[in-house]
Amino acid sequence: MNYVDIAMVSFEDEKQLWGDPSPEFTCERLHELKVKTVVVKLAGAGCLLSVDGEQTHIETDCVDLPLDTTGAGDAFNGAFLANLCAGEDLTECCRQGNKLGGRVIRHHGAIIGDDYTRDMLVDRKKPTLAAHQHDAMFG
Repeated sequence: MNYVDIAMVSFEDEKQLWGDPSPEFTCERLHELKVKTVVVKLAGAGCLLSVDGEQTHIETDCVDLPLDTTGAGDAFNGAFLANLCAGEDLTECCRQGNKLGGRVIRHHGAIIGDDYTRDMLVDRKKPTLAAHQHDAMFG
């Protein structure tokens, strides 16, 4: 983690692997390892975004009966990173990650059709990660 600028982890995994008592503790532990931006995925409770120790909880729409959670974390990561590269702020990246993760769990298997994701595609006309955003996130 000493070489990671952004860490996107699942609280359930961190709890099992490291015995973290809370998502907030996970953020603090990873910041101590010099990770600048931490996203702790909280399943149906959204995620916790922490940048340089400032924590923000980003809620998600609850899915009453998920069919299959396979791929939800990867979907979150993909949507987060696609939006980050499109120049969105970190809060919006988390919102879009939550949104796509929520869609994936409504289907069997990790891959869903593009008709379910078409409205989530980032605007290709936006500039890619601006230099000032890059410097703010990666130092």
